[in-house]
Amino acid sequence: MIIDGKKIKYLYLATTKDKYELPIAVADSTKELAEMLGMEHKTVSMYMCKSNEYRKGFYKINVEDED
Repeated sequence: MIIDGKKIKYLYLATTKDKYELPIAVADSTKELAEMLGMEHKTVSMYMCKSNEYRKGFYKINVEDED
């Protein structure tokens, strides 16, 4: 994806659900993250939904690609 002339990509992050939120896994897609966590893709996608009350521990991060 290109925004304002900058190439943007997303990383998907799973963290512990305590106050420290330490990283458990980082992936390039929700499908890859699901595989790393031994979860179904649809479950991880549901957790990524902004309106989901169980979202804590799952994040979508914007990263500017330097290529």
